Order: sequence, then structure tokens, then C-alpha cells
Amino acid sequence: MSLQDRRRVRRSRTALRGVAILLYLALLTLWSVTIGVPSDPLGLFLWLWAAAIACRAGEPLRSHAAFARDWSLPVLFLLLYTYSYGLIYLLGLPVHIEPALAVDRWLGGGEILAQRLQNAVCGGPCGPDGGTWVDAVLTTVYLSHFVAAWVLAWVLWMRDRPVWRQWMTRFVALNLTGLIGYVLFPMAPPWMASEHGLLSSPIGASPTRGWADLGLRLTRILDGPLTNPVAAMPSLHAATAMLIALFAISRSTRWWRWLALLYPALMCYALLLYGEHYVLDEAVGLLLALGIHRVVGYLERRPALSAAPGAAATSAPADLR
Repeated sequence: MSLQDRRRVRRSRTALRGVAILLYLALLTLWSVTIGVPSDPLGLFLWLWAAAIACRAGEPLRSHAAFARDWSLPVLFLLLYTYSYGLIYLLGLPVHIEPALAVDRWLGGGEILAQRLQNAVCGGPCGPDGGTWVDAVLTTVYLSHFVAAWVLAWVLWMRDRPVWRQWMTRFVALNLTGLIGYVLFPMAPPWMASEHGLLSSPIGASPTRGWADLGLRLTRILDGPLTNPVAAMPSLHAATAMLIALFAISRSTRWWRWLALLYPALMCYALLLYGEHYVLDEAVGLLLALGIHRVVGYLERRPALSAAPGAAATSAPADLR
């Protein structure tokens, strides 16, 4: 093929990808506005696969099939997690409330921090309506928990498969550890404690109040048959945000990489304000993310460390010569 022919093929492929990306964005926007923003493992996987196909339009079919091959095991695990997450509630294990309440009351001077924050921001329990632009930002941060880790994984898969594997290892390990925590220590969130009359004044559970006027919502193609209202320890919202920040920081050397910590900070504030978590389970989530990031990083470095002495011994005679 001549140089001119190769350039013609390259231009045609670029045009095809441009059209495919525009069509994909139009369909995703229409779906998000009319049905809801995809947020379950199966829905996210399908939409991200479609995004990969659009961005690589014109590639052989085996290239598109590689996405499903690489993602199949993580997606399968996260689907199983989605189902078992709800089924845990049927075990009937004792639900813990007092440990987290005691810590929050100590920090809040007699009231838990959700009470303090809602009284200061909303003048009482925060309801589902009446959100400001600040609520829109906080709701977006809160709901980003369901998509941010997946979008990060997609970007990494498109750019660097080994780094994608490093991220998915951390993400799956975090969800598995969180699932174990839900089994061993079921804990009711602040809004549930309020419903049971355990607080001096009621609080509202309104994490989506910032999207009320926008008409946006999350949607799930396939979800667990049950929800689990006592899955508060650890806070995977806080943990996932922290893990994303830590991973981003570890991949950069620029000073502004530390700004990534604003994400878990805003997430923790939103969780407290909207009565979704206590300080205790947020702190455990943050430490869990740090621990998994460090442990997985250590395990990833071990093969290189163990190979180093052998490599040095092999190269020594050549150096001596």
C-alpha cells in the first residue's frame, strides 16, 4: 500500500471514529436524561464497552472482543458482590449503632455531626427538595461513587493495560474487603438511627437533593434483588474516593497531584451532611483504602525486588570483563 493510500485509510478511520463517538455521546446523553445515568456493574460494563468500540471504530473484531475478555472476571465479581450485598441483610445478624454514635456525639459535643451540619446548612433536617448549587456539587460527588472507579478503569484500559490491572486489583480487593466488613459488623447509618428515635433530633437522608431540580437520577439495568440498609461499616463511598485519590497521586510527580485528596474530603463531607455515614466508618474506609493501596503496591513490587539480585549476579561477569 502506497503512502497516499495509507493516509486515505487513516483519514477514513478518523472520520469513522468521530461519527461513532458523536453517536455514542448522543445516545448516552439521551439515556441519562430520559432513563437515568448508568450505575450498576452490567450497565456500566456495556456502556464502557460501547465507548471503547466507538473510540476504536475500524479496528478488527478481535480488538473489540479483548475488552470483554479482560473485563469479564472483574465484572462477574462485582455482579456477585451486588447480589450478595443485599442478601447479607437476610442473615439477621445483630445491628451495631452505639459505637459510631458515641464517637460522633463526642466529636459533635452531644449531637452527631449529621445533626450539627443539617441544622447549620438546612435549618433542620435536610429534605429531598430545596437544594442549592452547593447541593448539586455534593450530590454529584456522592453519586460519582457509582461510576468514577469504572470510568478510571476504562481510561486506563484504553491507555495502559498493565496499569489497568493494577487499578482493578485494588478496586476488586476494596469491594471484597468491604463485603467482609458488612458481614462481620453490620452497622446502621445515621438516617436509620434517626428513624428508630435514637437521636435527640431527626435528620434527613437526602443525598440526591442536589439533583432534584435537574431531573437526573441513577438507573440500574441489573441490580441485586435486595438492598442492605445496615452496610455502613466501612464506608465504601469514602474508601473508593480515597483509593482513586491515592492511585492518582501514585501515578504522578507533579505538585498538584495532592489536589486529588479534595475528592475524598468532599465525599466525606457529603456523607456526613446527608446522614449516610458517621465519622467512624468514614475513617475506617479511608484507612482501608490506604492499607489496600499499600499492600497491593508492595505485592506488585516483590517480583522486581526478588529478580534484582539474580539480574545483578548475571551482569557482574560482563562488568568485570
